[in-house]
Amino acid sequence: MAREVEKGSRVDVLWLSALLAGLGTQAEAACEKLGVAAVQSGGGRMCIDGGASGLIALAAPGPRLWEAHVLCGIDAGHQHWVGTSVGPGGQSLSLERRLYRGRGEAALDQARTMASAHGEAALGCFDRWHRSLGSFGRIYSVGREGTDCVRVGWQIDRHVDVQALVAPLIGQDNWNAAARSLDAVHGFDLAHTAGPWSLSVDVAAPERGWRLGSTRWSWAIDDHAKRQRLARWIAGHGGDAGYACALHDLLCGHKAGRAGSIGRAVEGDVRDGCVVAAIAYLGARLSPPDRLPGHSGGSDRRLTWVG
Repeated sequence: MAREVEKGSRVDVLWLSALLAGLGTQAEAACEKLGVAAVQSGGGRMCIDGGASGLIALAAPGPRLWEAHVLCGIDAGHQHWVGTSVGPGGQSLSLERRLYRGRGEAALDQARTMASAHGEAALGCFDRWHRSLGSFGRIYSVGREGTDCVRVGWQIDRHVDVQALVAPLIGQDNWNAAARSLDAVHGFDLAHTAGPWSLSVDVAAPERGWRLGSTRWSWAIDDHAKRQRLARWIAGHGGDAGYACALHDLLCGHKAGRAGSIGRAVEGDVRDGCVVAAIAYLGARLSPPDRLPGHSGGSDRRLTWVG
């Protein structure tokens, strides 16, 4: 193998996760495509990352695929993430996402700019959704998934009755399906709590459905029960439970009962009264190896896990 796995507190976790996903000899190229996670979030952390500078996604249904995101830029108003998704046949998709703080105009401007680049229909779709949600929350996420998707996400204010707001917008059957799914992975009745909740739409193709999610999952310690709920949730939506368990164990450093929160956020895509996709984001704190104790220098810029 081209890469060496360093012993002790440093592990090339992105590469290992790519191998775990079955990329084999493609793992090296997939990691290099992401470049270096040059930013540690520190004081600029948000609820979805919790200080992590890397996020690895689990998705269902379908066979295991590798989806990883790295934090590549940060300022007082937003974070900039880039990512890639590689399927079992080697097909890849480039991902980009900007996460915003507060209620400034920057998020609104970025959302309208990206929507308008896809035409009047996409801009009109965004404007309709923002009229419905803008008074009850804020735009927190604007991103691309490939060239044909512009996904805009709103974080709902904590005092809002989310069911009363969202169910009429997406349909009661869709709300019920999403709520049951998210209740299952959390292990309690999330649907009757204040969240935090998010709702996102692909404004370039709204017929794909709605994505309802929460970072409340990150509040739970990554114990055996949380890991098992994750595996059952992924399997229940047609995904690979074994991969879910193995990836969770890898990011936890193979230490049973490790404190902290690896599981950061969960989302469900709904349409026609069914959850058609389930996504979980697992966090890893990444750092270039020359910032770690004992690094001897050189040109190798691997992304590593700080244990």
